[in-house]
Amino acid sequence: MIFLIVRDLKKCLSSFVFETLISISVSSISASNLIVKLAISIFNQIEMKYKNKGRSSLIQLFENWMLKLLLFFGGLICTNLLLAQSENDNTIIEANAEEIRLLAGYNFNFGFDGDQLHIIELGVAKIKLSPPLFHPEGSVIYFSNEFIYIDNKLSIGPKLGAYVYVLAFTLGIETIYYTNFSGQSIRLSPNLGLGGGYGKLTLNFPINLYRYNFDYISPISLNLSINFLKLWGRKFSMFKDFLN
Repeated sequence: MIFLIVRDLKKCLSSFVFETLISISVSSISASNLIVKLAISIFNQIEMKYKNKGRSSLIQLFENWMLKLLLFFGGLICTNLLLAQSENDNTIIEANAEEIRLLAGYNFNFGFDGDQLHIIELGVAKIKLSPPLFHPEGSVIYFSNEFIYIDNKLSIGPKLGAYVYVLAFTLGIETIYYTNFSGQSIRLSPNLGLGGGYGKLTLNFPINLYRYNFDYISPISLNLSINFLKLWGRKFSMFKDFLN
């Protein structure tokens, strides 16, 4: 009798796991709902299987109560494990949802008449990260400053930009105000390339919006930036924020 119950439990569990994986991919399910759905699925399937068989009412009553006890203690154990994990670190899977990091970058601008420009970039970036176990996707907003040494004079370029990334591909845009304190230029620079939340390698295409006595930047650049030192981070709980 116990062998029959265990065999039916294994069959029901396998079918339920398949159904649950499909439902999780469509919508988020809390841990408590998983336990309830497991109990309902197993009970209903075994009840339907034995309903039309010629078993005595005493045997069916015994099997039903054994099943209820198994489900009760199984659910109790699972609940205690979840509560113990919650008391320890308040999460099942914990990672940073958002971070603020220092940004360092290098830009190679092709310049004009063979005057190639080597540009150093420093700033801060706010990163929105994808949850663990999901495919990488997110966004980055950053504020930085470019430093260029041209014609024995230091030029700067305050920059505000953002990009999104999916898997290993990035697409972004940034606005830069260049000045050498005697001339100035404003550039809108779309970019695309490879990268993620912690850095990117992109081709940039600075479009001239306004220019006065500043003719150094060509319409194509190669950019490498890294978000390296974490200044702040906000964590999420996998169950709390994504399965509820």
